[in-house]
Amino acid sequence: MLNRVIGNKNYEFADTLRVVYKLREVTGAQNLRDALQSIAHLDIDGQIQLLYIAHKVAAKDKAPTQEEFTDILLDNLGILAITDLVSELADHLMYSGMSPEKVDAKKAAVAEAMKTAGAASSVTDID
Repeated sequence: MLNRVIGNKNYEFADTLRVVYKLREVTGAQNLRDALQSIAHLDIDGQIQLLYIAHKVAAKDKAPTQEEFTDILLDNLGILAITDLVSELADHLMYSGMSPEKVDAKKAAVAEAMKTAGAASSVTDID
């Protein structure tokens, strides 16, 4: 669960697979993997919608309407704050249920894989 104070009120954002499942319905993604990958390509409206989905999953019946939630964000956060929150939420969605040590190990493995993949496609290799 991710918590954030917005406009002097605490909001919870679920970081479970249910959020990704509901995002799949909104984005029209074919599967959960595609829905997760779509997060990186959401415009600001899509990011606000993702935050609403995560909040609604966490708050259940106590969640405001989507329009009320959007107004709360627009009145209290700037674009970069929304983007940062979405980025943090995406991180939580990817690594939910893992220990901090395991998260660090996974991130290190991904970073190493990116270095290796990048080395194979350098300009000197192409020429």
